[in-house]
Amino acid sequence: MKKEIIYIDLDGVVVDYYGAANGLTYEETHAKGFFENLKPLENSIEAVKTLMKRFDVYFASTAPWTNVYSWMEKRMWLERYFEDLAFKNLF
Repeated sequence: MKKEIIYIDLDGVVVDYYGAANGLTYEETHAKGFFENLKPLENSIEAVKTLMKRFDVYFASTAPWTNVYSWMEKRMWLERYFEDLAFKNLF
């Protein structure tokens, strides 16, 4: 039986983007390494893994035009915290 699909935003939902960006300049939040080094929000990893048991989970995000590394770093972040569970599920 095919699972239903759900979409989850990364920034501010799974990833603590706003906590990390607080007090930083625009340039700092769009610098190489910023997205890769963000922390997950409390209990977000466990919650998403629970959802993955019942749903096909896809992560929705955007890549700022001014940070050419952001998409790669977000993919690397997903791999770090979800390993193969999030393979090719970022858009």
